[in-house]
Amino acid sequence: MFSCLTASMNNEFMKNKKKHYRVFLVTVTILSFTSCQMLNKTLLSITGDYKKPQYEEAEDVIDYCEKANVIYDEIWMAKNEDYRRILNEDYIHHIPQVLIFDKNKSNITIEEGKDCVGSIMYFLNDTIIKPINTHDTLLYSNILENCTVIKDAQISSNPDYYYIISWAKYFPKMADDVFKKVNDLRTIGKINANYILLNMDFPKQKERVENDK
Repeated sequence: MFSCLTASMNNEFMKNKKKHYRVFLVTVTILSFTSCQMLNKTLLSITGDYKKPQYEEAEDVIDYCEKANVIYDEIWMAKNEDYRRILNEDYIHHIPQVLIFDKNKSNITIEEGKDCVGSIMYFLNDTIIKPINTHDTLLYSNILENCTVIKDAQISSNPDYYYIISWAKYFPKMADDVFKKVNDLRTIGKINANYILLNMDFPKQKERVENDK
C-alpha cells in the first residue's frame, strides 16, 4: 500500500513538474520574443533604419514623397487609425509588402518582408511573364475601401499592371529603397504599370490635430 501511495505521489509530482516546465518554456519564449523585438528596434534606431512612429497628416506624407523625388501614380493612406488596423490585420502584414495586379485588378502575386523590395523587379528578370494568378478579384477594392487616395498623379494611362507597395516614414531607409526601385522601373520602362504607394503610418485624425494645437 505504501509503495502504491509512493508511486502515485511520484506520478503526480512528474505531472506537475512537466506542467511547470511547459509554463516555464512558454514564459521564456514570450520574454525572448519581446526582448528580441525591443533589441531589434533599438538596433534599427541606432542604424537609422527605424524611427518612432508619429501620427502623420496626408500633406506630410505627400511632401515626404515629393522630397524623395519618387515617380508614383497614386498615394494611398488609411482613412483613420481603425482602418489602418484593419489593413494591418487583414491585408498588409508587412512593411514593405508588394502586391501585383493585372490590368483587370486581379491579384497576381504578393511578396512581403524585408527582402521583398527586390521582387518589384520581378517582371524585369524574365523575358516571358509567368504570373501566379490567385484569382482574387476583390483584394484591390478591399484594400482601397479602407484608404483615401491622398494624391493622384496618374502618370500611366491604361496600365497593364498595378503595383500596391506598402511603406512608412518610420522605416526611412526601407522607404528610400522602395522609392528607388519604383524610379528604376520607370527609367527602364519595360512594363506599363501603375505604381501605388500605400502609406502605413498612423493617420492623424481631425480631433487629434485640434487637441495638439
